[in-house]
Amino acid sequence: MPDSMERGYKVIIPKDCNSTSDNDYMDAEPTYKYYNEMMWPGRFAKCIDTNEVFNV
Repeated sequence: MPDSMERGYKVIIPKDCNSTSDNDYMDAEPTYKYYNEMMWPGRFAKCIDTNEVFNV
């Protein structure tokens, strides 16, 4: 994802349209929340509600 921003792309991630799995550090649910609520917004992507996808 950082590569996209470095190349000038505006990345949009629809919430509820991505997933992850358990890893060595966190279960899937906290990992999903971490990326959607803390990692991507304002840094690497704009996270929008699924209903907003067709209005962008």
